[in-house]
Amino acid sequence: MATRRRTGGALAALAVTAALLSLSGMRTTPAEAAPRRADLVVAATTPGKLVAASGGAISTRVSVRNRGRATAARSLLALYLSRDARLGSGDRFLASGEVAVLDPGETAVRAMIAKLPTPLATGTWRVLACADANRRVTESSETNNCRVHRSFDVAAPAPPPSGPSGGAASVCGGSIMPYPQGTTPPPGVRFEVTPASPDGALAVTADPVGAEFEQIDQYAQTIVTVTNVGTATSPGIAYQALSCVPARGAPGHWGSLDAWDDGIDPGRRCGANGQFGAVLPGQSCDIALYASDVVRGGSNPGYLRLLAGNDVLAVFPVVVDALSRGYLALETLPGSDDLRNNAPGRHRERLVKATNIGDRDAVPSFGFSDWAGVFEIDDTWTPPAGLRRCEVTYSGASGTYVGALSPGASCAVRVDVCSALPNVDYTTRLYASRIDGARQSDDLTLRYTTTAAPAEQSC
Repeated sequence: MATRRRTGGALAALAVTAALLSLSGMRTTPAEAAPRRADLVVAATTPGKLVAASGGAISTRVSVRNRGRATAARSLLALYLSRDARLGSGDRFLASGEVAVLDPGETAVRAMIAKLPTPLATGTWRVLACADANRRVTESSETNNCRVHRSFDVAAPAPPPSGPSGGAASVCGGSIMPYPQGTTPPPGVRFEVTPASPDGALAVTADPVGAEFEQIDQYAQTIVTVTNVGTATSPGIAYQALSCVPARGAPGHWGSLDAWDDGIDPGRRCGANGQFGAVLPGQSCDIALYASDVVRGGSNPGYLRLLAGNDVLAVFPVVVDALSRGYLALETLPGSDDLRNNAPGRHRERLVKATNIGDRDAVPSFGFSDWAGVFEIDDTWTPPAGLRRCEVTYSGASGTYVGALSPGASCAVRVDVCSALPNVDYTTRLYASRIDGARQSDDLTLRYTTTAAPAEQSC
C-alpha cells in the first residue's frame, strides 16, 4: 500500500511539473505578441531648390526608411502643399514618385521635382514630403509618414511702380528720357525685357564674318522677350530700336540698331510690322534686335522703346558687343578739282583721304560702282605733306599687310577722271574697303560732266 501511495504522488508531481513547463513555454513578450509590420517614414530631405512664388520650382532628394520589422512593398512618395505640418483633405498635391521594395532597416533616396500652383495665395505655406502616399503598405504606424520639407511665406504683391524698368535713366548716358512726350504709362502697366545684363541693359551681339578685316554681319539676331509684369492690361504697342547719338567729341556714329519680327515664330511675334494688340498681365511676345554696319568693336550703345501712339511706355538700354574692326571713312581733300562742266579730253583729279575710325588695323582698298571708262585710281602721284599714299602690300614671309592703317591713321588716294566725249554725265561711287576690294566701309559719290564741244578730244 505504501508503494502505491508513492507512485501516485510521483505521478501527481510529474503532472504539475509538466503543466508548469507547458505554461512557461507559452509565455511571450508584448513585442512578440504584435504582428510584424513595416513602418515607412521620411527620414530626411535635402534643402534643394525652392522658388517661393506663384509657379515657382521645387527640387529635393527625399530619404524614405523602413523602420518596421517586415518588408515594405512598392510604395508612393509624394509632395504636398499645406498650410500646416499635417496632411489634410484641403492640401494640394504637387508631385509623386515610386519607392522600391524596402527590407527592414533599408533606406531609399528619391529625387523629386515640382512646381507651385498658380496663383499662390498670400500667407505661410509648407511643403510636405509623405511616404506611402497611396496607403498601399500596412504599417505599424500610419501617423508618421509625413515630414515638413520647407516652409515659406508669400507676401501680398506690392503695387507696380510707374515707369519703365531696366535702368532707363542711364540710356545713352542719360540723354534719352523715359517719356520724351511728357506722358506716363497707364496705371498698373509695367514692362520688363529679357535677357538683360546685371545692370539692366539688353545685350546684343554683332558677329564678325570672314577674314580679319571684313565687316560685321548685320543679320546676327538677338531675341528679346517683352512681358507685361504689371496688374493692368496695356494698350496696343509698337516698338523701335535706335542707336545712341555720340556725345560731342566722341567717335562718330558706330552703326545702326534695328528691331523686327522676321525669323520669330508667328505665335510669338509682337505683331506684324512691330504692332500688336493689348498685352494682358503676364503676357509676353518676342522681338528680334540686330546691329548693322558696325564700325567699332567693344560695347556700342543704343536703346529699345515701347510706344502706344505718341506715348512712350518704356525705354530699355541696349549694348551692342562687337569684335574690334577697322573701318575706313572717306572725305574729299582741299585742292581737289571741280568735276562739273569740264572740257572733253581734260584730266581732272579728286583727292580723297581715308581714315581708319575703327579700333583695329584696316587694309585700304578702293573700287568704283561704275567705272564707265573715265574713273581710275592714280597710283603714281605724290600726296601732300604730312599724308602718305594709300599703298599696301602683302608680305608672304610675315603673313601681314605692310602699310595697313592703324586706328586713327590716314592715307590719301587720287582719282583721275577724263572723258574724250562732249555732253557726258557720269555718276559713280568710290568705295573704300578693308581688304581685297570688298565694299564694306565708307563711299563717296563722284559726278563728272563735260561741256558741249564741236568734236571729241583725246585723253
